[in-house]
Amino acid sequence: SSELFVSKRSDHKTTKEKNISLYHPAITMKSQLSIAAIILANFYSTVSGSHCNTLFTEFQRRQLAEFASEDPYTAADAGGEEKHVPFLTIDDSNTATIVVGNGDEEGGVWHPMVPSEDPNEVHWITHIMAVDQNNQTVAMSQLNADTDTYPSMTFQVPPGVTQLTPYSWCNIHGFWIGDTVVLDKVAADEGGAAADCAVSSFHPDTWPSLHADFSRLQNAVFLSDVPFDESNGQLYSETMGVLLPCLIKAIF
Repeated sequence: SSELFVSKRSDHKTTKEKNISLYHPAITMKSQLSIAAIILANFYSTVSGSHCNTLFTEFQRRQLAEFASEDPYTAADAGGEEKHVPFLTIDDSNTATIVVGNGDEEGGVWHPMVPSEDPNEVHWITHIMAVDQNNQTVAMSQLNADTDTYPSMTFQVPPGVTQLTPYSWCNIHGFWIGDTVVLDKVAADEGGAAADCAVSSFHPDTWPSLHADFSRLQNAVFLSDVPFDESNGQLYSETMGVLLPCLIKAIF
């Protein structure tokens, strides 16, 4: 499974131009329009006040920018090892649980949670989320990297929800989608709490891992071993020079 992703990322990083094409004037028109559409969706999500919908859109953007894929990965991309795939179940009390990996199956494996201050070592599922039949993110959890348990989240299904689709984000291997679970509408209306997907914070134990992951991304995406400072302002100018015309066309 890891070889599969190393191959994809290696192909995407054959040249400097390819690696930073989504932040560079050499970007293709198709990718420009795709990113503009995602930015537009992000804008409307922000205006509507939905923090979780905005984060979901950000994962879509990163999937395209970092993995050259407009869609989340599925079990078919797992190469027979489903440790990145989110699995959703709902019990009789309308409580939903999402786990990442199939460690409860014979021969299965849970996704590892590896906290580290080393950018080359840090590896964990940062977020788990659920989207309903209206493409609204109704539940999301930011996970602690420094834990002895497998990645999971539990929540009450909100009233009116007829189906849920689980998603997960791995800091190394990107955006993943699991199978949609269809609910009985009457049961969904009778029980559960109102959707409440608000801003939450990473546990302080995860902060060193977050810092390490930012350093990893800075190198992998922007080919820089150090954070940018004011001397890198030209990069921002070039980026906006490409994206803003596309965004204006998409809006008008």
